[in-house]
Amino acid sequence: MKKHFDYDEFENKITEGIKTTPLYRLPELNYTCNVTDKNGEEISASEAFAQFYYYNYYEEISSRKILLSNSSLKNEDSFNIKSIHERLDKNGNDKITYSEQSNRNEENIAKRLFQIGTINTKNYSRLVVSDYQVPVNRVANSSEGKVDLVFTDDSNVIIGELKDEDSKETLLRAAVEIKTYQYKIQDNPTARERFWNCYGPKNVKYQEWIQPAVIMFEDERSQVWKDFVNVKASTSTFLHHLLLRWDILFFVVRSDNNKENKPYKDRNYSLERVML
Repeated sequence: MKKHFDYDEFENKITEGIKTTPLYRLPELNYTCNVTDKNGEEISASEAFAQFYYYNYYEEISSRKILLSNSSLKNEDSFNIKSIHERLDKNGNDKITYSEQSNRNEENIAKRLFQIGTINTKNYSRLVVSDYQVPVNRVANSSEGKVDLVFTDDSNVIIGELKDEDSKETLLRAAVEIKTYQYKIQDNPTARERFWNCYGPKNVKYQEWIQPAVIMFEDERSQVWKDFVNVKASTSTFLHHLLLRWDILFFVVRSDNNKENKPYKDRNYSLERVML
């Protein structure tokens, strides 16, 4: 990857890229280099994208257009209206198993959160982890992605993009991915119905809104966390404004696993909502 881009060069890479690739999969969203903006100032690649978005796709219709580029959602079959995972088998035994492969850390964390079920959550109402690794579009051979975590609170279904302690992805990429999934679900009646019927609060009337969230660890190794700290400290930036406009919730995972390498099944996780 280049260490530096001019704004026009960076903008052109985005414009050309979305002609063939969904926006959240573009490598440019994960760049941590600098870009020289049109005023000659050095800004981050994430801030450059936020400027590009603000001047070209700020309105809701335009925003949906760029985020849903190269998507091909299909109607789902009615029999698919059921949860993906269960905590217990028919005999009441635990069905959750964990992988020892190092590249499955995020999946294992999601499984453990699901296994815990009701999560202690600071600065937010009670959250229930209702499922994990849920297809955005549940049809055969769909490539529309999977939601890492599905939460239910007192009135909403929340879809979460999970990034672990060692994540090298940017906050921008995580936000774009989960916002894209939100649009994909809300704009597809059968997917929206599945998510609400499977995970919606039983005492709340069906609604179209699906709440997006990013879940991360407070860790210096995590690019997502470092970006969050920087954006929080720079409230006048385009990126800060973009994340607020997208109405994304942010949660930090708290763990008791700091001093010893506990097996996943023995770890105790909680969540804390953090504000930009």
